[in-house]
Amino acid sequence: MLILGGYSFVMDKKTFTKQALTFEEQAKLLITRKLDCESLDVLIKSLAHYNYYRLSGYCLAFEVERHKFYPKVSFSALTQAYEFDRKLRKIVFEGLELIEIQLRTSIAYLLGTKYGPFSHEKLENLYFKNLDEYAQWILSIHQAANNSKEIFTRHFQNTYQEFPSLPIWVLVEILSFGALSHLFSYLKNEDKIIIADSFGVNPTLFGSWLHSFSVLRNICAHHSRLFDRTLSVSPKYIHREDFVKFPNNRIIYSLITIRTILRAKCFSEKSVISWKTEIENLFRLPPPVPKFYEKVGAPLVQEEWLNDPLWK
Repeated sequence: MLILGGYSFVMDKKTFTKQALTFEEQAKLLITRKLDCESLDVLIKSLAHYNYYRLSGYCLAFEVERHKFYPKVSFSALTQAYEFDRKLRKIVFEGLELIEIQLRTSIAYLLGTKYGPFSHEKLENLYFKNLDEYAQWILSIHQAANNSKEIFTRHFQNTYQEFPSLPIWVLVEILSFGALSHLFSYLKNEDKIIIADSFGVNPTLFGSWLHSFSVLRNICAHHSRLFDRTLSVSPKYIHREDFVKFPNNRIIYSLITIRTILRAKCFSEKSVISWKTEIENLFRLPPPVPKFYEKVGAPLVQEEWLNDPLWK
C-alpha cells in the first residue's frame, strides 16, 4: 500500500483491459451464457435501447452463478423484470412526492409561525451536536440559495438585503429531500413530536424513515434498480414481534413505511387509494424471477404481504 497526501493506494490492482462491445457482440455474449433468445435481431435492437451494463444488473436475479443463467431463462423474462422495476420506481417516487411536499409545508409552517421567517438560522431554535455542525448547516443552506435558479430565489436576492438567508417558507422549496431530512433532525424534540405526530408516527421512527426515504428517492430519480437491491439505509422497524417476515433492507418494508405515513389525515384519500392500488396491481403480476419474493423482501409471506394489517 502506498500513502500519498493522506490517501492510501492499493498497488496490486489490475489494469482495466476490457474493450467496448458492439450491440451484436453484446447479444452473442449473452447467448454464450445460455440466455434463451428467439431472435438475434430482436436482442440486438433491444440492447441498442437498454444499456448493456444497466441490463446486466437485472441478469443477476436470473443467474445460478455469475454469468451463468438458470436453465431456459429468456430475454423476455429479463425485460419483464426491467419493466416491473421501472413501474415500481415510478409508483414509489409518486408516494415519496406526497410525503416530501407535505413535509416541506409542515416544517415551514411550524418554524415560521412559532419562531419567525429566519428561525432555521438561529441556534436557539434548533438543536446541534456542536457549533461545527451548526456552521455546516448554515453554509449548506446559503450554498443552496446561491446555487438555486428558481425565479423566486432570484427575486428575493434582488429585492432583500438578507440574501443568501431565505425565509423558511422559501428555503424549504429549494432544499433536497436529504437536506430536509437533516433539518428535521435538527429540530427541538418538542417540535419533532409536533411534526411526526401530524404524520401519525413517533419522531424516532419518522426521523429514521425520512433518512431512508431520501436515499430511496435518489435511487428512483437516477432510474436505478429497486426490486433486487439491498438498501444502504434501512428504515427502523415498527415495534412488532413478527417483522422477521419483512427484512427492512428490502423494498417491501419501505413500501409499508410509506403506506403507514400516507394514512395521516393530511393526505388526500383519493391520492392514497390510487397509490396503494397501483402497488397492489403491480405486485399481483410479478415478473418470472426465481425466488422473486426473497429479492423484494417478503420471503416468508410472498404475495400475502398485501394482506398484512400494516399494508391494509
